[in-house]
Amino acid sequence: MAISIHSKALKSELLGAGSAAARVQRKPLQFEPPRNPYLPFHRSLMRQPRRHFGLVIPGPSPPAYTHVKVREIGCQLLASSSDSFKNPLRERQLRRECPWSVPPGTVNITGLSLLSGRPRHSRFHISHSNSYGIDGNNLVILTGLIITGTTHPTKEIIYTITDSDPSLIILHPSFSHMKTAIQEACPDIPFFDLIPLVASTKSLVPLPPFHASLPQSRRALMIYTSGTTSNPKGCVTTHKNITFQAECLAKAWEYTPADHLIHVLPLHHVHGIINGLTATLLAGATVEMHTKFDPAVVWRRWCDRGSSTMFFAVPTVYSRLVDYFDAHIRSTELEPDARRGTKALRLVVSGSAALPTPIKTKFAEITGQVLLERYGMTEIGMGISCGLDIETRIDGSVGWPLPGVQVRLTNKETGQVVAVETEEAGMIEVKGDNVFLEYWRRPEATAKEFTADGWFKTGDVAKRDSNGAYYIQGRASVDLIKSGGYKISALEVERKMLALDEIQEVVVVGLADEEWGQRVAAVVKQRSGTPALELSPLRIRLREEMASYKVPTVLKLVDNIERNAMGKVNKRDIIKTYWPDKA
Repeated sequence: MAISIHSKALKSELLGAGSAAARVQRKPLQFEPPRNPYLPFHRSLMRQPRRHFGLVIPGPSPPAYTHVKVREIGCQLLASSSDSFKNPLRERQLRRECPWSVPPGTVNITGLSLLSGRPRHSRFHISHSNSYGIDGNNLVILTGLIITGTTHPTKEIIYTITDSDPSLIILHPSFSHMKTAIQEACPDIPFFDLIPLVASTKSLVPLPPFHASLPQSRRALMIYTSGTTSNPKGCVTTHKNITFQAECLAKAWEYTPADHLIHVLPLHHVHGIINGLTATLLAGATVEMHTKFDPAVVWRRWCDRGSSTMFFAVPTVYSRLVDYFDAHIRSTELEPDARRGTKALRLVVSGSAALPTPIKTKFAEITGQVLLERYGMTEIGMGISCGLDIETRIDGSVGWPLPGVQVRLTNKETGQVVAVETEEAGMIEVKGDNVFLEYWRRPEATAKEFTADGWFKTGDVAKRDSNGAYYIQGRASVDLIKSGGYKISALEVERKMLALDEIQEVVVVGLADEEWGQRVAAVVKQRSGTPALELSPLRIRLREEMASYKVPTVLKLVDNIERNAMGKVNKRDIIKTYWPDKA
């Protein structure tokens, strides 16, 4: 089931963007080094948030609704509420017709403005229904009450609930099997069941004006970071943070109301909730949401030329799209439509994990699209990005600081700022209105991650070239391997190994070793139908691509490499699983 969202929050001129046709025309490749494409924008960021949203909710064939009252929606959402709980949703009548074409199975629903009024406390916890955590019902809550959400086993969900101390719990029907356990663990928190809603509209009526008075410093969103060495922490961002993050991307990536995004990302990560949902709605564009990623569905939508202009995903998704094309579309009657449809895309972004060069190259060969890479994290939203012009999309680089975002590199041992004119690797530090407020109820942990002069320490290592473009080397804690006195980037080794046809996925880690300090080890998932890899011949081939001290000395072949919803691998868990004595 898919859903679509539309908004008239902003006109394209407010974003400073030209027409859709003008944006699609790219400059010819030039032979001069690429420069920071965001310098003109750093002093011209918008400062006024827009708060009108439209919404389409999934469901069966809808009845003919022409009016929908927000109070009625609220009463259904909170159907199991007690009389003592004051309904936070005020009545607002509105109607809207969905003016765009949508695929079969999509339900057109009334528009929905941001809901006014809220209960005494502002922390709500919603349990998402699947690994991607996308559901139109969640969006009803999101647009009125900024939510916290996650997808975990019962034990971890209970931890998140008790740690966040929410005012109420809203449970998706798919989590009904957890209801008793959650209620027993959290007996004092009001509990509400989410009931699916279906409606339709027949006329187009502008959304009513909405004048909310809300301090920008107020806490708005809490997303729990993955815990590798300790329990996950609630990362709290304010309305000011979210507004800046969304407006920054809308400006830099030139979102306009003409854009149409096929959304397949989870909403409990900033990639999905800020880049994909909030910024797109802010620009007045259309968001077509899917409950999960299915390569067949995405290719079918792309074959419908002009059906979408944007697509955001993680490298694993692009790898599966390439594999599906080769297996089911190449050399068939679908190939011409697929190639024409993808060439109509104007912005295709990869993030949340390092993009292997082979995937980038294969995707470009099929679609004509050079993937745009960027750098971000829960605590900062997006901080660095390549530009819209193709010449700024340098292989292996994530680009330049986004408008209004300050980025610097510091020496890990001394803390000294790395000079701009040098290409020395350093720890990435970020400053700006995009940076989060705090880790929830962890003042010491929060203070530890900031410098005395207010810069956030990301924990990631990068290099910067003479033109100011950044190249991520990985997490200082797990992606930098120290072997025999050398510092090795695990991400670099992974990129080189993925260039081999036999390797479909690879994770490179450092294993403790008395002689070398650490040994370079590779966990490999082979491509189906290829001969089994052996360490010695593999090392010979890799020495042609990289220095011998970087080549793995340990090889582990596996059937599957476990990743989270964003395609990320927990390398500490990889070591615990395959080399428990080295963990």
